[in-house]
Formats: sequence, C-alpha cells, structure tokens
Amino acid sequence: MNNEKREARSETSTASLRLPLVGLWLGTICLVASVAGLPAQAHTFTVDRYLDLERVASPRVSPDGKSIVFTRSYVDQAKDAWASMLWIMDADGSRLRQLVKGSNPQWSPDGGRIAYLAENDGKTQLWVRYMDAEGALVQVTRGERAPESFKWSPDGKWLVFAMVVPEEVAWPIPMPSPPKGATWTPAPMIVDRLHYRADRTGFLADGSTHLFLVQAEGGTPRDITPGQFTAGARVEGGLGAVGIDWSPDGKTVIVDGNDDPDADRQYRVSNLYAVDVATGRRRKMIPQPGFWGNPVLSPDGKSLAYTGFPATANSYQASDLYVARIDGMGGRVVTPGFDRDPTSVTWADNETLWFTVEDHGAVNTWSASTTAKVLGAKPGSNGAHVITLGSISPKGNFGVVVRSAPQQPEEIYRFSLKKAFDFTPLTHLNDDLLTNLRLGDVEEINFKATDG
Repeated sequence: MNNEKREARSETSTASLRLPLVGLWLGTICLVASVAGLPAQAHTFTVDRYLDLERVASPRVSPDGKSIVFTRSYVDQAKDAWASMLWIMDADGSRLRQLVKGSNPQWSPDGGRIAYLAENDGKTQLWVRYMDAEGALVQVTRGERAPESFKWSPDGKWLVFAMVVPEEVAWPIPMPSPPKGATWTPAPMIVDRLHYRADRTGFLADGSTHLFLVQAEGGTPRDITPGQFTAGARVEGGLGAVGIDWSPDGKTVIVDGNDDPDADRQYRVSNLYAVDVATGRRRKMIPQPGFWGNPVLSPDGKSLAYTGFPATANSYQASDLYVARIDGMGGRVVTPGFDRDPTSVTWADNETLWFTVEDHGAVNTWSASTTAKVLGAKPGSNGAHVITLGSISPKGNFGVVVRSAPQQPEEIYRFSLKKAFDFTPLTHLNDDLLTNLRLGDVEEINFKATDG
C-alpha cells in the first residue's frame, strides 16, 4: 500500500476504501460472503448498497483540542462521482454538524479559521472559512490550476501551497479553425516526458510542481520556487504528496523535491530544501544524496523529522524515520532496524513521534522517542485493519484516525497517547448501511515462499 499519493487527489478522486488483507472492502465482502442459507430478512452487500456508503478523511483536531473537523463524502448518483463536505464535531464525537462543501481541512494556528479545498465553476480552489458565528467564506485562489498540498504560516497571515506550472508543448502543424459553435476533436497530445500519467490519476499535467505563497485573505499567488524545481518526491506511479512545513519565524518554508534538470528520469531521488520566502533562494538541507521527504518540524521548531534512505542501487528500499536539527544537519535514524515504511509522521510533543506502518496487509499506529537511550518503534495499535493518522491534539493527550476493517467501513476514532491500543469510535456514519446486512467471515491466510 502506497500512502505517498497526493492528499488532495486521494480525497477527491480516489474511491479506495483503505481496507487491508485482500484489497478493497467491497471486493473482500463479495469474495467471501455466502449467499446460500441467508435468512430472508438479511441483505447481501450489492452494488446498490455500495452507493449508500459514506467515507471520512483528514480528521483535524483544533488548536484548543475541543473540536474535530473532517471530510465526509458520499456518492452523488446523479453525477456518478463522490461529493465531499466538511463536518465538525466536539472532541468526544458529540454535536456532529455540517460546515461547508469542501475537503482537506486545516486549522489556522489560532483556531479561528479553516483552510480547505473546494470546487467553484468546475475548478478546485483554496478557501478559508471563519469559525465565528458569522462563518464568512473567502475564496483565496482563482487560478486555472488546482492547488494541492498547503500549509498555514505560523502567524496565520499566509498560505503556501503546491501547484503545477504548465509547460505545454503546442501541436506544431497548423490546424483549421472549427465553425462557430462546432465541437471538434482536440489537437493531438505531444508527450516528451518519461512520467506522463499515473495510476488512479490518468494523464499528468505537463509542467513542474512549484510552491506558491498567497495571503490568507486572498490575492495574487507568488511563485517562490521558480526555475528548475519539482516539489514532491517521485514514487511509483507519479509524485507523492508534497511535504511542506514552516520555520517558527515564518521566514522559511521547508519542502521536499528535486532541482536536478534530469529529475524526470530519476527514480526515488529527492532532498529537503529550505526556501527563503522573501527572496526565493533555496538551500539543499540533507548533505547525503538519497530519497528524503515528508519534513515535519517539532512544536518548538528545534528538530526536523523526515523519512527516507541514502542513495541505493536497490529497486526498492524501505524508508527509515530520521530526526535532525532545524538546519537539516546531524540527521540520525530513530527507527533502526525497523524495516517498514513510516507514513503520516506527526509530532506528539518535542520528543515523541507518531506514525503509521503497513505490515502483513494491515496498517497500524506506532510511536518513537527521539531521546530514548535505546531507540526503536513501539506499537500503538494492533489488528487486521487499516488506520490513517489524522492529527494529534496540540495538548498532546489524544489523536484521531480513520479506521476501517474487513467488516467495518471507515469511521473516525479517537486514541489515547498514554494508553496503547485504546481506541474509541467517534462517528457511526455507516451504521445504517450495516443494519440488517449479512457479511461473510474473513480469514487471513499465510504461506511461505520458496525462499522461506
């Protein structure tokens, strides 16, 4: 399972249900459910019932730890597509209510606003909603291209986001102009890049992904990584989600990417870059060549966590979790010998990191101390399910995840940082779907390969 896909696309374009073992939950149930002998009042999981399924994603705890905002999606049967809304609830799951159409919410540092993505006139844009009684909305961007990964500045005045800068190659042969009102086949596409399409995305936009800075009240975005630069670490099937974070003083943005002119031909090669917001000057942070990405600064801004591995000739290499100083120097592995890819890395405090790991078809939460005498990862959950880490309360006492299992569609759960394996469901959005629904048993099968 590859969790390094672009976050914006995963919420708005992907119909994956994030369930383990043998693939999608729908496929699992269809394979193992037995129709024979079912009681007359029970129902099997048919395609019609699938259209009633709801999804949840990106649960974010407010800075004061009192509220959780998240994306709730349903199937718009008229458009044959998923539609997404932002919902909010108290930290204990009570007072569940709808906010606004959109996805990928992020709280401002003071908790007074939420930035999110939503469509307007068929184009995805960056929006801000004020969380006071008035609930005013601000459309921050109005460009032709869709913003992707984004992050609030520490003072809440700016938003930095990733967006494709087009480099289209025009069809060189003159084409006749169509009559007024006619719909003609578009000109042929010219492909001059090695990576021109990706799984679950289709054809990629011609161009490079840059970072842009825009005022939180809206305005003209400014490209702060112009020239030869591609934000995001290239993985199987395209680029992963662009990793972005800010320095505590708001003067520098840290981003993963590749500034090599031959980046399109490089597989699993990236670095972290410190980009000066005022001048656009960027500095490569990790001195050792390799596949480095997903930068996350500690709450006090003194430590930088990131994932990756040094350059290797291997076709596949599991990433490690690293911690370095804020300048990128002194990097060291905090998960030695772990042999699993850490994803969704989040600081719980200035010394503890939480993340998720895939193992034997399941995805669970783990934690690691950056100051322990004996470094290593500790499990925070265990089970045949898939868990996606949403966020951790700034007060450091609980976190929220999206959990799904072979007989349970995804819902939001709360977990304790002090007590391992302590998970409490906060939403029950698919309980009505499961009512009177007969599901087959799921059996996990293990076998040894020829090499043992």
